[in-house]
Amino acid sequence: MSGLGAGNSPLPLGAALPCFLWWCAVGAGTKQSEGRPQVEGLHALWEFCTNPGNHKAVSVDTMLALVGVFKTKHAHELHTLGALALWGLNSSQQQRAQSAQKLFPEMLMGRLRDTVKAKLLEASSAPPPAKTEEGQAEEDGEAGDAPPTPEGILQSVRNKLQYSIMGALCMLSVDRTARRGIHTVDPKMRTLLDLCSYQPKGCLCSSASGHCA
Repeated sequence: MSGLGAGNSPLPLGAALPCFLWWCAVGAGTKQSEGRPQVEGLHALWEFCTNPGNHKAVSVDTMLALVGVFKTKHAHELHTLGALALWGLNSSQQQRAQSAQKLFPEMLMGRLRDTVKAKLLEASSAPPPAKTEEGQAEEDGEAGDAPPTPEGILQSVRNKLQYSIMGALCMLSVDRTARRGIHTVDPKMRTLLDLCSYQPKGCLCSSASGHCA
């Protein structure tokens, strides 16, 4: 991993969190529900959280902002990055307790269940890039990064989202309080059992790496 937070030394707070909090103030007010300010801010937070030495700098306001990320419907890329940030952040008992208080286990489990039920789209049917007020298409990455829609989700995007959420849930499930939240959403753990019992269409877990691409 390269970029913010990829080194072994703690990243200065000013290099990452202001970018994410800027999204809270500016990005949430944009017409797009998944614009570049949000994506870049969350990516900075994710890399910031990969280093345990940075965790003490993550404030309550930042945690509350992450809650807002998961309340945005159909924002697949934002949810993937948010789950990755939580995956890195919840390596300590204190952080897992804070996440449980903010109901992240329930939100993650609910989002994972949504991905299992979601309609899979072919690449050719992906939504077109968003347009600015002048009508010009914005350069917003690959087709899989197109603005979220309720109609479905690309297989590759779904796989990355599931992988990220499962990683975050693995960290949270170490804590008893967090496990209660997971059981609240899925008492019989059917979602996790279903994901473990078969390879979803488009999943690349059978590859040599053993991970979804």
